[in-house]
Amino acid sequence: AHYNDDSDGNGELRGSNTSSRHSLLEIVIPVVLIVVPLKNSYQNYFCVHSLVFLLVLLLQHQIFLLLILKLFWQRKSIILIIFASLVVLLIIVLLSLLSEIRVNVDKVTVWIHAQTSAPTRMFLL
Repeated sequence: AHYNDDSDGNGELRGSNTSSRHSLLEIVIPVVLIVVPLKNSYQNYFCVHSLVFLLVLLLQHQIFLLLILKLFWQRKSIILIIFASLVVLLIIVLLSLLSEIRVNVDKVTVWIHAQTSAPTRMFLL
């Protein structure tokens, strides 16, 4: 009976770990997004808030979120923030193409669809 309790406890612990990770991300991201504009100059403010919008869109994709957060923690230069926001925007468009959720601007989707080959799309995912 003791071993059964342990296995149940481990299962509960694993479940609570995953849920706590989700809640941690939901807590950390707003804190980061509030602190970074305060720390940085007002020149970065627009870049950071464009990233806020992109981060909200990417809440489901945790891998990209963690990559962006790594960029924030390692180097907080304006160029990297702009580059990260552009890369995330490209990823969002590619994901919307791949998941067959059409972007409102048809010309952009057609152009990007024509520019990107299937191997690059597979590589990005």
